[in-house]
Amino acid sequence: MKKSESLVATLLAIYAILLTISIALYAVIKEFNIDIALSTNLLIWTATLFAPIAVLMTYTSWNKQKKAELISRLARNDLKKYTKIMHELNQLEWAFRNLVSNKNYNHDKELFDQSLNKLSKKRFTSSKDDLSICFYLSKDELKLLHKLEAEISHYINLLVMESQKELVEKSVYLDSARIFKQEKQFISLYNLYQELLIKYVAFDTSFK
Repeated sequence: MKKSESLVATLLAIYAILLTISIALYAVIKEFNIDIALSTNLLIWTATLFAPIAVLMTYTSWNKQKKAELISRLARNDLKKYTKIMHELNQLEWAFRNLVSNKNYNHDKELFDQSLNKLSKKRFTSSKDDLSICFYLSKDELKLLHKLEAEISHYINLLVMESQKELVEKSVYLDSARIFKQEKQFISLYNLYQELLIKYVAFDTSFK
């Protein structure tokens, strides 16, 4: 709404400037007794010059609005995607903790693998949109996303490695500190990426 009001104000200001120039030229024409028919042409000139300016500015504003709406939709898609990924990561950790308790390895490993497959589907299944918000992220923002994905992959690989049967059954020391550190890293990056996506969602002025 504010952008629409701003555009109208800008167009009115431009027309006022053109009209002022026209009136000034008319005053000069009248002062020097130049052909009065020229004054009418000046008004026509003002309207003619204003029309393409108005069309161009309106199109530019519309184009920016549509781009903002597209980015907002893509950001919402990624917010939903990573919210689900974080949920599945929590489920995977729960399955892992249950697995290493060494109560029933085969049964618990099956549950762990099921959780791992669900997580993989959430991570690598593309959205309904052909486009991705990656096309609109800056270089630094892309680095943040890639780093987040790398840290998530590292965390998953760490859990998979620690869940091997020979390690669990022999009660090999679980590197909890390393797992916790890795978890802390990707959660920190996720929070940053979440803030970034929320910023882009806010670009959609159609909700105002």
